[in-house]
Amino acid sequence: MAPPAGPSRSIIELARTERENPAVPKWLEKEYFNAIQELAKSGASEIMLTEEPEAVRSILSVMAIAKGLRTHGKFLVEYSEDELLDMESP
Repeated sequence: MAPPAGPSRSIIELARTERENPAVPKWLEKEYFNAIQELAKSGASEIMLTEEPEAVRSILSVMAIAKGLRTHGKFLVEYSEDELLDMESP
C-alpha cells in the first residue's frame, strides 16, 4: 500500500513550479508523475475512512493536483475551512 497522501507531498508538487525551482529531471519524470497518480488512487480509497479534516484536505489536494487542478489543490492544503469561509463572507 502507498504511504498516505500528506500535506508535504502536495506542497512539494505545488512548490515545484513556483519561483525558479528546477523542473523534474527527464530521467525521473515518468516515475514522479506516476507516483502522484498512485497517491491520488490511494487517497480515493482512503478518503471515506478518514475522519480528520486536515487529512481529508490533504487527500483531496493530492487528488486535485493529480487531475491538473493545481489551484484547487493549493487552496485545499493552504487554507482551513474556516479561512475559506472567511474569504467567502462580504
